[in-house]
Amino acid sequence: MLKKIILSIIAFILGIALALLTDSFFRHIIQTLFLATTFHKINFVGKDFHFFSSTLYYNLFGLAMIVVALDGYGTNTKQLLQKISMSILIFVLSIIGISTIEAHLKIIECTACDEGYRNLHWNDINYEIIVLVSLFLAIIPNSLRLIKRSNFSLFTAFNLFKITKN
Repeated sequence: MLKKIILSIIAFILGIALALLTDSFFRHIIQTLFLATTFHKINFVGKDFHFFSSTLYYNLFGLAMIVVALDGYGTNTKQLLQKISMSILIFVLSIIGISTIEAHLKIIECTACDEGYRNLHWNDINYEIIVLVSLFLAIIPNSLRLIKRSNFSLFTAFNLFKITKN
């Protein structure tokens, strides 16, 4: 139990560090996806001014790392690499899908666009939401395996509720 607690603390700190280091990288990737998936029908104007993301962004990265670390705890190296690569694949595909849909919606909602071209300010895109939803989708399989492994069921939850209610 102590090993899992220490592993969780280390994973949380690594998750926050990862979020700090990759924040501008994900912003650039999302901007590139907005341009590439709309065939450059979106033009970015103004200055790209960004200091830090919200604390929710960093905390959820830490939480995601905890979920992945606890899911991989006690497995062999091959299974651990499969789980991590599956999460990364889901994360990347989610970022691509959400960014593509969001970019096309930005063009569709523009009624005063010149021949389908839209000017966006750099901060008109909610980068945090795109990354956090992708991160949430990526850890769903890990979370389900953790819940399944803990033998927690809805039946157990309802029985606990009945006991505490009486």
